[in-house]
Amino acid sequence: MDTLEAAGYAHYEISNYALPGRESQHNAAYWRGADYLGIGPSAFSTCGGQRWQNVPDSGEYTRRIFAGNPVAAFEEKLDSDLKQREKMMFGLRTDRGVSRDALAPWHEQMRTLWELGFLREQGDRVALTRRGKMMADSVAAVFA
Repeated sequence: MDTLEAAGYAHYEISNYALPGRESQHNAAYWRGADYLGIGPSAFSTCGGQRWQNVPDSGEYTRRIFAGNPVAAFEEKLDSDLKQREKMMFGLRTDRGVSRDALAPWHEQMRTLWELGFLREQGDRVALTRRGKMMADSVAAVFA
């Protein structure tokens, strides 16, 4: 963290740093809880209330495509509760954080995370502190 930040890189997502204006947009849909379409072997997609993963084997993926068969190896329905929990988990991974109001259902857990010094206010949003970033998986477990 120190080395990259001293070199001018922003820690914009738990595992990503970039120079200002050079942030990757590839995973932004995951972090915002938006729909995305994954193409190719092993790719995940989330559209509407469905999530699926394509078969991981390239040969099998290609055979299915040419045969006109579905390529999904895994599918699940996403209800609004799961989508909201995931939006909190992924949103807290970013420097933008999440809306304070959106965290209301987890008020008791958030109080503990505040007391541990894992969270910080950022206007009307809540984001991880440096200490919280080091414990991001434990923070995310609150929403699992």
